[in-house]
Amino acid sequence: MTKETSWHGENRYLLFLTENYAALQVLKHKLHEAVGISIKNEESTSGQGLELNESERDVKRRRKEPFVLFGSSFPKDREYTQVCRNINQIKICMETGRTVILLNLENLYESLYDLLNQYYIFLGNSRYVDLGLQTHRVKCRVDNEFKLILIA
Repeated sequence: MTKETSWHGENRYLLFLTENYAALQVLKHKLHEAVGISIKNEESTSGQGLELNESERDVKRRRKEPFVLFGSSFPKDREYTQVCRNINQIKICMETGRTVILLNLENLYESLYDLLNQYYIFLGNSRYVDLGLQTHRVKCRVDNEFKLILIA
């Protein structure tokens, strides 16, 4: 990942192929740098010169910090209910524009097929994608700021 990498506009989701998970720390560091820069820019370009109170800053920072979702090969982590929980967490991040980092979650890729291939349905100014759980499909809104990063 270089400094010229754009996190804005239409692009494919990022896939890191690695022998170990050291890429997670490097990636989180780069994303935290980007969060700090974007929060400062939002504060300085507000136009009204009003200071954001601490709770507003926390909300903005939480929305921009990446959400890391870890998987494992433990049997309980591969159960249908856990897959549903993971998909729901990703869905919330999609709707709010929060970046998601998936680590060792190959069992979710089938459910995220349309999202990973960016098969969007456009309605007005919003875009939607199907998320699947076995034979059940649900249309979910995808915020324009949403990014998905896979570490495999």
